[in-house]
Amino acid sequence: MLNKDFRLIVSGPLFLRAWACVSTEETRYYLNGVHCEPCKTGGVTMVATDGHRLVCVRDPAGFIEGSGIVSLDAQMRKALATKSARVTAFPKRFLVIREGRAGALGTGTEEVKDNASVADEWFGYFERLDLNIFAFQWRDVLIDGKFPDWRRVIPKFNDNMKASNAFNAVLLKQVARALRDDEVPASVRLVQDVKAKDGPTVLLSDDMNAFGVIMPMRAVTRAIQYPEWLDLPKPAPAHAEAAE
Repeated sequence: MLNKDFRLIVSGPLFLRAWACVSTEETRYYLNGVHCEPCKTGGVTMVATDGHRLVCVRDPAGFIEGSGIVSLDAQMRKALATKSARVTAFPKRFLVIREGRAGALGTGTEEVKDNASVADEWFGYFERLDLNIFAFQWRDVLIDGKFPDWRRVIPKFNDNMKASNAFNAVLLKQVARALRDDEVPASVRLVQDVKAKDGPTVLLSDDMNAFGVIMPMRAVTRAIQYPEWLDLPKPAPAHAEAAE
């Protein structure tokens, strides 16, 4: 529900990464923004989904009071993008929300390790016309609705989960897009010889007039696990499951 006391400071680029999966469907209006909430290990968790895709991004230095679904217009999103920054003296971009208003704040600070330490100063910029805030959104910043329990759709890790090959995300997107007919939505399937773990992977789509091949990257040695800050529901005890 709408929280009028909601306050937020997060990295602009990180917020835009979450925005990539925001829904444009009018009937499920509560998915038309990024859900921002405190992270138990510190910082802010930002989640967006359109029912088919979901992305969760954490700003470890973010500051938040309360939780809310944030919806920004195109002008604000453009202002938060560092590549389109028009004030070169303030290359760092932050989203600042207070009292239902949003501002794109620029700063020359190389790194902000904890936005809580500058929160009062930055929220004070809303009281006057300050050059640090170079874009405003005065209304419709927060969506009055209930965001779904997104953690319920995340599969729990278990011994049956195995890592697939690692691919360069940019190259994978380019090949998948080349197989798609813009006029007809299509799925893309990755096919691999299980005996050749590091061999080429074939991409097949519904369009039988095209296919693609992509080589996997070198094996990732990091353990297969979710980020430690992801607060997932604890599995039910074995005796409880048996009782059901």
